[in-house]
Amino acid sequence: MSALHPRHAVLLLAGLLVAVLMFPGMSYAGPKRAPTYQILTAKGKSVKFKAHAPNKRFLIYDAGTSQDVTDDLVYDAATGLIWERDPDEVTARDWHQAMIYCIQRVAGGVMGFRLPTIEELTTLSDPTLVAPVSFLVPGHPFQHLHGRWWSATTRSNDEASAFRMNFQVSVADTITKTAPELAWCVRGGQGYDGDTN
Repeated sequence: MSALHPRHAVLLLAGLLVAVLMFPGMSYAGPKRAPTYQILTAKGKSVKFKAHAPNKRFLIYDAGTSQDVTDDLVYDAATGLIWERDPDEVTARDWHQAMIYCIQRVAGGVMGFRLPTIEELTTLSDPTLVAPVSFLVPGHPFQHLHGRWWSATTRSNDEASAFRMNFQVSVADTITKTAPELAWCVRGGQGYDGDTN
């Protein structure tokens, strides 16, 4: 293979410069690979997530109990949040109990969960869908998400009420904090301290 003539090298570099200036968003990202994500447990064990084929926005961590998904986690690449794959849809709790439940939650061998904000819950909804289907993002890996889910978001003009999300009708509304609703815990992100009034 012969060396590139200096004049050709200059022309090649000039062509690349023109391409970059005309198409600044273009880049070569290298070979396509499945996205990966990992976290460490309190004991330093690596928890690795694998791609979810129906919707590559999500990656799944299987805690090793293939028949039990209640300890599995889902990483949402769009938000950077880690969700329970199969949250408890049986036990309804008031808002304060839901906050404590998430703080004490251990799933996938890790702690650090909290009740999500209403904004975080709505990121999992697809408002373009039409009833009677679930309004969760198509191809999601979550299981058993019927019912209404508490958020950490207190209603600004009523300290005794908080927002909740219903994915069956894609509605975020408020209800008194003493009402029994479900808790879906999330890990990561900023969140904010819920009002404990």
